[in-house]
Amino acid sequence: MIFDTDIHRAVWHKFMPSLTGKPINDAEIDKYIIGRGNTYIFTSYIPGISTELVEKYTYEKEAAYRAECLCEPDKFKLVDGLVEFLDLLKQKGIPMTIATGSEINN
Repeated sequence: MIFDTDIHRAVWHKFMPSLTGKPINDAEIDKYIIGRGNTYIFTSYIPGISTELVEKYTYEKEAAYRAECLCEPDKFKLVDGLVEFLDLLKQKGIPMTIATGSEINN
C-alpha cells in the first residue's frame, strides 16, 4: 500500500552493523531481509539468539523505521491510485481483505 522499501533499507544499513559488527549491502538486504519477518532475519544473522533479544531488536529496528518515516513524511504515503482502486472494488461489491507482514506497532 506504500512503497517503503527504501526506508527499510536505510534503517537496516544503520541497524545491522550495530548487531553483527559488519556492514550490509543492498543486495543482501534485498535477498535476505526484504519481505521476511524480523524473527527470521535476526535468527538467520545471529545464530542462537534468544527470543528476548529478537523481541528487543525487533522493537528497536521498528522504532527506527517509524522515526525514519516521520523524518520524511513525503515518502510515507499511499501508492498513487490505491484509494481509487479500493473504492472501485467496494463500489462493485468485490470482497477484499488487506493483509500485512508489518509489525503490529507499525
